[in-house]
Parts: sequence; structure tokens; C-alpha cells
Amino acid sequence: MNVNKGEIMIKARLNYMKKSNKVTSENSVDTEKCHDKIDFITTDRSLKAKKQKMGEVIEGLIWSIEANSALKQIESLAENSQISELINCFDTDCAERNKFEKTQEGIRKCMQTWHEKENSIIKAIEFINDNGIIEKLRTLQYDELVTCLVHTINNRMPKKCKDCNELYKMDIDSQPSFRCMLCNVGMHN
Repeated sequence: MNVNKGEIMIKARLNYMKKSNKVTSENSVDTEKCHDKIDFITTDRSLKAKKQKMGEVIEGLIWSIEANSALKQIESLAENSQISELINCFDTDCAERNKFEKTQEGIRKCMQTWHEKENSIIKAIEFINDNGIIEKLRTLQYDELVTCLVHTINNRMPKKCKDCNELYKMDIDSQPSFRCMLCNVGMHN
């Protein structure tokens, strides 16, 4: 793939997402990062390596856009402002690398002045997860609840299907046919 074509594809996808209101100024993809990645690709000498790296960059950008879209959808369905604030603390860039410390710290800072912190987190987890595991949550400590909330939000982020190689996500208002026995994430059809 020509580097210029790849850059055009990335710009076109970002423009499409902005026009369809799936990316806003609060959750937009950092275009500087996109250009840095593209510049890195052009310095590589091997054509095969360039194509592979460009594919990875494009796949990562599409994942970021879809993840921000999923986060915005969850936030728009939130039952109250506290749940919405907790959802806003989720950092999709760190989640893509499976690093959740920044998100956990953001949640703790957000909740510093809140009363009944544990109950607020439990309500958020119940809203996002929608499968009635409240009794188990009441036995967890504050830090464990923060970790559980982060992983619950992460379970709603796009996943790449190992069978069809497509990104998919389970929306809050949809019920999957099958669920994972370990993490309770729904499988796509």
C-alpha cells in the first residue's frame, strides 16, 4: 500500500467519524500521533515492513475510533451524571495497550469528594454490565471495585474476532447469544 494512500484513508476515516458525530472534540483521535506513525513508516526501508506497519497503524486508528464511539454510547445511556463522569475517566489509548493505571487514577481523582463511593461504583458496574452481580460486588473493597469498574468498561470496548478478523462490540442494550465463562463478555453473531 502506498504511504500516501494510507494517509488519505486515515484522514477520510477521521473525517467520516467527525461528520457522523462519532468523534467529538472530547474523544477525538490525536492526529499528531497518526502523522508521527505515518512518518515512522516512511523511514523504514523494507516495502513489506512498510505495508505491515501501515496495516497495524490503520487497524489501531480504527480501533481507537470505534473504542471512543463505544465509550460515547455508554456515556449517552448513563442513568446519572456520576456514572457519566466515571465513564469519562476511561482512557482508550491506555486500554489499547492493556495499561489501566491512568484510568484507575482518574477514577480515584474524580471520586475524591464523593460520598458513598463504593455504592456509586457498584451502580456504574451494574449499569454497564447489566447482569445482576451486585451481591458479589458488595464484598469488594474500594480499590477492588475501581479495578472491577475499569475491566467492566473495557469489556464493552471493541474486540477483534479470531475467526473473521473483524472488530465487534457488544452494546449495552443488546443481549448476546453466547457469553464468555470467565469475563462474561458477549460473543458476536
